[in-house]
Amino acid sequence: MSKQNEVITKTVTQQEYEAYLAANDFSNYTKSDPKEILKIEDLLELRSGILKDESYSVSKVICSCGKTLTFFDFLTTAISENSHSKLFLVHALLGNKYGFQKPRLVTCSACGDQHIAYYTTPNYSCPNGGITHLGTN
Repeated sequence: MSKQNEVITKTVTQQEYEAYLAANDFSNYTKSDPKEILKIEDLLELRSGILKDESYSVSKVICSCGKTLTFFDFLTTAISENSHSKLFLVHALLGNKYGFQKPRLVTCSACGDQHIAYYTTPNYSCPNGGITHLGTN
């Protein structure tokens, strides 16, 4: 089994999560810009500006069609595949629970190809390479 398949689903404290964010380099991730944040708010039927200062990123993946995957692709995949409801996604993005999840299969919104993606949000992440250094539940 590859290391990326060994990622542990885990809930942590806010302090543990913030320490993880501070200790890692996300320069190889594609961060949502303000224009995309507005698209995300529209997709999730949120009031404009509610996610304004938040940071959403996915591992840099360039699809065979040339499009760079973004967090918008991540969300539209979850919704279109009925993995999560919009309400659930809003709760996850704005909630006060912190933790780590497994990588997700993300569908390119331009061509439909699928790719494994890691992600990071203000309170949830899927670390590239696993999170075994944090222990288990």
